[in-house]
Amino acid sequence: MANIEGLYVHVPYCRRKCIYCDFYAAGVRQARWDAFVAALLGEMGRRRVELSSQSPYTIYIGGGTPSLMPGGHFRRLSAGLMAAMGSVPVEFTIEANPEDLTEANLECWRECGVDRLSVGVQTLDNTSLTTLGRLHDAECAIDGVSMASRYFDNISVDLMFGLPGQSIQRLLGDVEAMAAMRPKHISAYALMYEERTALTRLRDEHRMAECDDVDVVEMFLAMRDTLAMAGYRRYETSNYAMPGYESVHNTGYWLGRRYLGLGPAAHSYDGLRTRRWNPADIAAYLRHFAGKGAGSAFYGEEYLDDDELREEYVMTRLRLADGFPVDEFRHRFGEARADMLLAGASRWERRGLLTVDDEMDGKRISLTPHGVMVSDKIIADLM
Repeated sequence: MANIEGLYVHVPYCRRKCIYCDFYAAGVRQARWDAFVAALLGEMGRRRVELSSQSPYTIYIGGGTPSLMPGGHFRRLSAGLMAAMGSVPVEFTIEANPEDLTEANLECWRECGVDRLSVGVQTLDNTSLTTLGRLHDAECAIDGVSMASRYFDNISVDLMFGLPGQSIQRLLGDVEAMAAMRPKHISAYALMYEERTALTRLRDEHRMAECDDVDVVEMFLAMRDTLAMAGYRRYETSNYAMPGYESVHNTGYWLGRRYLGLGPAAHSYDGLRTRRWNPADIAAYLRHFAGKGAGSAFYGEEYLDDDELREEYVMTRLRLADGFPVDEFRHRFGEARADMLLAGASRWERRGLLTVDDEMDGKRISLTPHGVMVSDKIIADLM
């Protein structure tokens, strides 16, 4: 399935923005669902040529909070996307908040072809949920995932660690409780203090204490071991899955496959050198794809040079637990660059942060668990 291509749809509406979120979003009260779905399908119609109908593809509807989209509009959107592609996707994911996991929504999504849910649980500690600005509590999350499991076999749940005031014991309580829910996939992210978020402002004003880096590393290692004992394999920096349930869509990003992004602030990549992004402006997006912007460009664009391509290759491939084969790197970037890569890798291998394994088809480079936590430094050095 090497030719899998991804279709990403950004739904930028939320009931309330979480304090850590730096994604483009607006209040759901501003949503004009008829116009928004029409604009998405209008953009799809104009850009359909960028994806090949000869290849299997995935759909991922994210946000924002796409589970807020009313059922009738979701039916229209999903049917329009698949009609434009001419086939059904090999994987169809929608992100959902626990409070939106109702019988009506679950039945609608299943009937529309969705076969994978990504549920934003984050934590089962009610105090932390309130601090983060989440609208659900632990009981809502547990009941929602239980209900969803009657409709979907493939469910992923999000888990955050390194939360303010969180101990390793509290984290492992979350991990064990989430594993007991038996989702097929768990995405586990360290809390990030992004620029221009409420979380970062609270930290800078000394109203919230950031978790110590050493504790975050210990949390990561303890979480990995606990999930491994529960049957989950870490296949990417932040993602764990039962065998056969790795995210097909997200793996495409890490392998540099082509994807098309629809919606305000959505990004696209042609699989070669060109990246594009739509402006983070809902009103302008609706005006443009309602037909008033025909013939004009509504995107920013950049072309990756050889150095940028090489850096991106190492950065994305090292996110994968299996790393990448050196021969593939050599084929793409040349013998001299491959020799430099191996020389740099040997320095980190001696420190126990990277492995260079000999396989039948050549050498393979990957990060060790401790190396994952300092991957930015390793990648910068290798480049």
